[in-house]
Amino acid sequence: MIDIENKLYTIVKNKMPSDINMDSMYSNSSKLPLCTLVVMDNSVYEPFINSARIENAASIMLEVNAYSNKIAGKKEECKKIIKTADDVLSGMGLTRTFCQPTPNLEDATVYRITARYRAIVDKDLKIYRR
Repeated sequence: MIDIENKLYTIVKNKMPSDINMDSMYSNSSKLPLCTLVVMDNSVYEPFINSARIENAASIMLEVNAYSNKIAGKKEECKKIIKTADDVLSGMGLTRTFCQPTPNLEDATVYRITARYRAIVDKDLKIYRR
């Protein structure tokens, strides 16, 4: 399996403002504002399989979530978090396929925006748009 999650997480984390926390998941004890990043799908990209059936590329779907619990301005804060992640990921060649507010079922006082990205990643972690 071709695993690029840690690389993408580290790059996005290094570009986030210092007051934004990063993690791989949200919990009731998470310190907000928060950005989470996780690869949700990683499947073999069949056109890149060679005659030895070796996986040379994977089709990935990455999900980024922004959370804020500010009394005023939580929507804007989430938008800024998503914009920072989007600038990094789009700049690396990932394509945003989804972005919308998502009800935060854990705590309705927390505003949340979810964005999803797709790309093809080869065994050298080179990213292809398709």
